[in-house]
Amino acid sequence: ALRYDAMADEIEVKENLYVEDSQIMALAKDPEIYVKIMADMFVYRDAIEASHGAGYFQVLHIGNTYNLYKKVVKKYYPAKKAQNSFESDVLATYVDRPIYYLVSQEGNFQEFKSSKNKRLKLFQNKQSEIKKLVKSGKLDLTKEEDLLRAVKYYDAISSAQ
Repeated sequence: ALRYDAMADEIEVKENLYVEDSQIMALAKDPEIYVKIMADMFVYRDAIEASHGAGYFQVLHIGNTYNLYKKVVKKYYPAKKAQNSFESDVLATYVDRPIYYLVSQEGNFQEFKSSKNKRLKLFQNKQSEIKKLVKSGKLDLTKEEDLLRAVKYYDAISSAQ
């Protein structure tokens, strides 16, 4: 039995589902090992640059020229008690923040920034073709499925050359 723990950024393993949780072990962090949990594939990558740290990345697309990786960063916000009767208590929460990376076959990571225009700049010399795709397909590059579609198209036109 496998699961990805985003807070600890590790893959947890136990022999089967019926074994006690105290027997959970962490999988070795090795770039040679990949993990497939249902339809999700995770790979471990070492920190190559300061722009991305070492850790597990979810593989969203494997292409001939470019891949799309997703890193889920979890942030914990502790509970807050109300200071007075005009405020209300706030429960503790976890917030997921996905970070997407365009990864070349050579292993160069380029982070997709949060704005649409900054995301378009990552498509370099094919920017005009991607803009046409975004406009004709009414894509929102801040949504994962639309970004995935744009990366697949970019990979296809980049590998065709």
